Amino acid sequence: MNVKRFLMALVAVFLGAYVLGFLIHFKLLAQDYVFIPSLLRDPSTIIMPYFWLGYLGFALGFVWLYTKALDTTKTWFREGLRFGACVWLMASACPWLVALALQPIGRRLAARGMASEFFGYLLLGALAAGIYRKEKAPAAKSAAA
Repeated sequence: MNVKRFLMALVAVFLGAYVLGFLIHFKLLAQDYVFIPSLLRDPSTIIMPYFWLGYLGFALGFVWLYTKALDTTKTWFREGLRFGACVWLMASACPWLVALALQPIGRRLAARGMASEFFGYLLLGALAAGIYRKEKAPAAKSAAA
């Protein structure tokens, strides 16, 4: 395993997931969450170290799994999208559907959450794949030179 690439991907996915999580949950879905206040903390009472630790754990698992599932026969971008979609099924679609079954969140919130996170996971997959992509072989020097 290339430690430098792993750490670069870890930081990139951590920051990307954190920013996407903020945009999705604190901006895009904020008005939907108003209808289920008893299920969420007030933003002023969020315990940030747990928030960061959760995203760090996610990024660590995401990048580690990507290094194990890497298929070098495909283009890096396609591979990243495939991996992002696979993680979305486990980390977003499943929890949103289970929450829809068990909590009063409503189909609109579940659908918007799954859809927005789908594009987020595709982006994170492409980000990790871009960092892990194969380097092109250096061009051969011309014999005429």
